Amino acid sequence: EEVEKVTAELREKMDVSHLGEIPKEGERLDGQDHLDHYHGDHRKRCTGCGA
Repeated sequence: EEVEKVTAELREKMDVSHLGEIPKEGERLDGQDHLDHYHGDHRKRCTGCGA
């Protein structure tokens, strides 16, 4: 009976871990969004070489 209570509680909380929300399927974990909006120093230095 106690095992069933604990199991039910764990199943309720499967979407959150001690580190935060569990990522969705296919969600990037590096914070990138695939948009071309970087305009930092590297991009400025590299415009002439095409890299």
